[in-house]
Amino acid sequence: MASLHNLTDAEYFADYKDWMTAHNLQSFRHSPMGYHRAQLGLVKRVESPAFAFGTAAHIHILEGADAFHAAYSVCDGPINPKTDKPFGQASKRYTEWIEELTKAGKSPIKESDYYKIKCMANHIESHAEASKLLGTEYGRPELTIRGTLQGIKSQSKIDWLDSANNMIVDLKTCADLGSAHTTHYPCKFARDANIFGYPQQLAFYRSMVAALTGEIYKVYIVAVEKTEPFEVGVFEMSAATLDAAEEQNRHTMHEYKQCLADDTWPSRFADIITI
Repeated sequence: MASLHNLTDAEYFADYKDWMTAHNLQSFRHSPMGYHRAQLGLVKRVESPAFAFGTAAHIHILEGADAFHAAYSVCDGPINPKTDKPFGQASKRYTEWIEELTKAGKSPIKESDYYKIKCMANHIESHAEASKLLGTEYGRPELTIRGTLQGIKSQSKIDWLDSANNMIVDLKTCADLGSAHTTHYPCKFARDANIFGYPQQLAFYRSMVAALTGEIYKVYIVAVEKTEPFEVGVFEMSAATLDAAEEQNRHTMHEYKQCLADDTWPSRFADIITI
């Protein structure tokens, strides 16, 4: 049994360690020991600049300009009258400015980053296939599904859920999509998708949606470059790819349950590896 929720990021991450997610499963797959250390609070969760930029881009592209400006202040910081340049981030004035924004419920974003995000949004809107997927009147952004998978308490926050057309759409920002005209693989992004575990992530989402609806949804990725020329690519994840990734997820979750039962969290590198 699963249920649908409209949670803020703060609500979604408030008790994050208590839920299995696509990210947590990927972390466990990489290293049960590392996953367990993070669950114990021994590893501090740090938001990287790339993650912060991606979050801002998601809000603008998926939720619209009004939602973006409600959450962000576009400014490089208060100006030092002596230099006509923004105060340094280590300065007292800059710290006070950040505190003022935080009290107002906003985060700062540089003007240069805001320009890039607007370009990304414009290019998605002008892309026939991407705009069709994200522009449908039936789709809804940033919905959370909570339920159980294989008896494990699980949750997923879906970028774009279109229940009328049985589609999941995931938005990815990237440095370089790469050429679509190569002899060995469709493009760099398709190769990177496997390196970053996107099939397993999206198979997890598909499983959560199936737990909610009883239906197997199609899954798409809309990927957009973060710099010129802001290329946009749309990728459909094949049923075969997702089925194989889902089987990997089931195996990993079975391993997780065994670690939980035994309270044993091994390293992936305990033995000598021949290369």
